[in-house]
Amino acid sequence: MGFNRYEKMADELPKDVAKWSIDDVETYLTFKMDGFDEDDIKAIKDGGVNGKCLFQLTAGILVSEEFKIKFTHAVAIMELVKELNDKRDKEVEEQLESLSLDKTKKTPEIDASRNVNASKDVFLYQLFNEGYIKQGDLLLYCRNSNTHGTVSFVRKIVNVNENNQIITSLPDDSQESLSKSLTQLEKTVVDDINNDRRFNDNNKLKPNNNPFPYFFVGTSLFELRKKYEERNTKSK
Repeated sequence: MGFNRYEKMADELPKDVAKWSIDDVETYLTFKMDGFDEDDIKAIKDGGVNGKCLFQLTAGILVSEEFKIKFTHAVAIMELVKELNDKRDKEVEEQLESLSLDKTKKTPEIDASRNVNASKDVFLYQLFNEGYIKQGDLLLYCRNSNTHGTVSFVRKIVNVNENNQIITSLPDDSQESLSKSLTQLEKTVVDDINNDRRFNDNNKLKPNNNPFPYFFVGTSLFELRKKYEERNTKSK
């Protein structure tokens, strides 16, 4: 039984797969997917794999070069998914520690005298083009408040084009997406945080008008814009 069938499945799954029941998954594998014999399908059904689980198993996880594994049992695969999620959580924790953020403070943007309009003419593409941020960098969104505590989310930088559109993915290279601006990316990240933390409508985290201080690549993008502006001012 070859690994290529996972690639085939990932490409061919219908858009409504996340709504499928366990029986729907069994029917799909039985009649639509070659290469899955009766024992495979029984193992998947016995493992309780519904449509949402099936989508997780094939969306950039089993098809990645790093995790080429042979199918053994649905439970074993779900354990792998948990392992990947734990790995991502650990990366977030390590990134937070590397920033030495004081979780008792209200926000990483602790300098009350900071002028949020400073360096406003330095764009994301300039930071990317000059190597201040690079492809593969982990882009950490982090805010701290009395209402929500520390909230954070990590995406990986794939590219930034001359229109300041930013392509990012999850740290495992899955779920790549294009945002027209850092502001739009913040809205997406905040929605993900609200869903993950299950904040109710009256307690939802809201995007900030100036997202640069809340995105970090080692230091905040706000500080990188200041460094860029200062360096280019001195060179003139």
